Amino acid sequence: MVKIKKSLIRFAAVCMVLLSLTQVTLAAGRSLIPVGDVVGISLETKGVLVVGFPDEDASAARDAGIKAGDVIVQIGDTPINCGIDVGSVKLGTEPIEITVVRDGAEKKITVTPRVGKSGNAELGLWMRDSLSGIGTVTFYDPETKTFGALGHGVNDIDTGVIMPIGGGVAADARVTEVIEGRCGIPGQLMGEFDYGSVVGFVSENTVFGIFGTVTDPSLLDTSELMETAAEDEVHIGAATIISCVDGKGPREFDVEIVKTDLDNREGHCFVLKVTDEELLEITGGIVQGMSGSPIIQDGKLVGAVTHVLVNQPDTGYGIFIENMLDAAG
Repeated sequence: MVKIKKSLIRFAAVCMVLLSLTQVTLAAGRSLIPVGDVVGISLETKGVLVVGFPDEDASAARDAGIKAGDVIVQIGDTPINCGIDVGSVKLGTEPIEITVVRDGAEKKITVTPRVGKSGNAELGLWMRDSLSGIGTVTFYDPETKTFGALGHGVNDIDTGVIMPIGGGVAADARVTEVIEGRCGIPGQLMGEFDYGSVVGFVSENTVFGIFGTVTDPSLLDTSELMETAAEDEVHIGAATIISCVDGKGPREFDVEIVKTDLDNREGHCFVLKVTDEELLEITGGIVQGMSGSPIIQDGKLVGAVTHVLVNQPDTGYGIFIENMLDAAG
């Protein structure tokens, strides 16, 4: 028997959004619609992600060389796409070959299952095959029907690895509660979504955001087309972000860009500080769920909010829109 550890369905993700099989093709310099609206996401992994091992038991898989962060794609002759596939494998005490993906390469590991307390043969693994939450859409391209969101990748909460996307859906959502950010305690957006109102799907999960195809743009609260800015156009000074932090839909809030770093390639391209009194009153600054909020400066879309400084909830990082477009392919 293999134990499957499901993620908690908490509608407060800083790191999630949709899925698709459509190739995204965007080029820097195109005019895009800055969105700032939230969507609900139900996401399935591609294969099954190993997130840990039972502390109370000796683990046959761990002892054989399987590591947390590995993605299991085959057990014996059975292809593995989800937890149900794992449960269908009949294990004995004979060695069985398990194929994992580690650091982008396939690796075959032979594991000899052990009889556990249940009396059944076990590999001794905790796994994850799905995630759910809400996230913010950065831009929508009405010409290609594509979108970008988050400004960073969807990472597994236990291992920190980028989630291998295998399927999922984005749905119409609304914010129902805001937990205010405080020094040392990140705030978060809480919400609910309707699986009957599908917005679109995701094709790419990258370190610079997630990207996909919109199937129903009427469910996105969008504005007018806006020109995108090059990295060297972003400067210290006043700007705004578009965020949905209550039932009033996406709105612009004042921020100040206080530092830029053209050489940063980890989603910390510039530092911004929330100066808008209304937003500070509602959220305390930047909270989980606001990642992906588009940043506007001098009438151009310059990037997206990515992270909050835990000890300074009114301050966070942003990524250049060029980096997002490059990652989208």
